[in-house]
Amino acid sequence: MVAKIMKQYVYKKKLEVHQLYSLKKDVTFILFDNVFKAIKHLGILLERYQFSLQLLKLLIKLTLKRNVLYAVVDNNIIVSDGVLSFGSCNYYEINKNDCVIGPVYTDIKCRGKGLATFGLQECLKLLQKNDDLKYVYIDTSADNKAMQSVIKKLEFSCCSKTYERTDKC
Repeated sequence: MVAKIMKQYVYKKKLEVHQLYSLKKDVTFILFDNVFKAIKHLGILLERYQFSLQLLKLLIKLTLKRNVLYAVVDNNIIVSDGVLSFGSCNYYEINKNDCVIGPVYTDIKCRGKGLATFGLQECLKLLQKNDDLKYVYIDTSADNKAMQSVIKKLEFSCCSKTYERTDKC
């Protein structure tokens, strides 16, 4: 395998949310903040992740309360999703009262419809209710112009840090 080095931009936002998007009525937002909610919606999780190692890792992280999954669901199919991590990041330093959003994924067939923006906006609204959280971080690769546009719409500060991430291809 060849290692690919990607430049990542890191954005920061003080928690405050403005209503931006609402989508058609059959699109819903689900926050998977515990294993019981994951079991309740196991069908849509299996549709998205199958019986994969990624799903197993996610369920373990939910059990350990290390991460929270959110999903934008259209007709019982996850069309956009992402992960929230609290107080820790593998790539850059954050405070214990901060949250990192990422990675964010939108199904290729559903891109350009505001689903990632809607999902992130809903996350920010929920995070705002937590008085202990101060800042939210999100990062994306330097070549991901679509996500940079979403980040700008959601009023994150311009790139506050950069780092290089290595992914195996």
